[in-house]
Amino acid sequence: MDQDALNVFFNRNCVKLPEKFNRSVHHLRIEKLRKISPMIYHFWQRANGFSQNDIFNKLWFKYFFKTTFFSNETLFKLIDTAQVLYQRVLANWQAITHLSLTRKRGFFVYPEDAKKVVDLIGKDDDDLGLNANVPNAIDNLISIMEERRGKIMFFIKLSDKDYSSVRETLISRGFEEYEDFFNVKELILTNFNKRLVQEM
Repeated sequence: MDQDALNVFFNRNCVKLPEKFNRSVHHLRIEKLRKISPMIYHFWQRANGFSQNDIFNKLWFKYFFKTTFFSNETLFKLIDTAQVLYQRVLANWQAITHLSLTRKRGFFVYPEDAKKVVDLIGKDDDDLGLNANVPNAIDNLISIMEERRGKIMFFIKLSDKDYSSVRETLISRGFEEYEDFFNVKELILTNFNKRLVQEM
């Protein structure tokens, strides 16, 4: 979006920096970077959050408060956004807790994400796990969901693009999001989810 305009405007008036100074906050969090050093930090892919323990959140707010975009109105909008996110995650966990009384649980995830999902949601001996990376994975998922309609709910952890495609397919087959299946990413928008699960 803005990058195209910047490329044109600064076409002949720029200095190229080594790539090590140009980093994504999303990737630095995956690398578990614990210290801020001079570089350009790109906040994209839900990089902003409200956890006070996150060094990148602190960095973003430190400079945001110095900009002309910051005002009382903006601060209240941020508070409203945090509350909406909190309520959304809380509602999802409450729905899951309620459905767990009558349904088995299934996981449809890439193998590399399985541990993270289990750490977040927990795992029972009779939970069903499906590898989302095998051929005909979506067909296997649909087959099991149709066979156990109303008796199982699936936690799905995929890329945004893949989840969108699976979501459309499942809805076209008569399954309901937030009842028959959940996007795991919507359960981890903020860092308070484990505490919520413990409190329920």
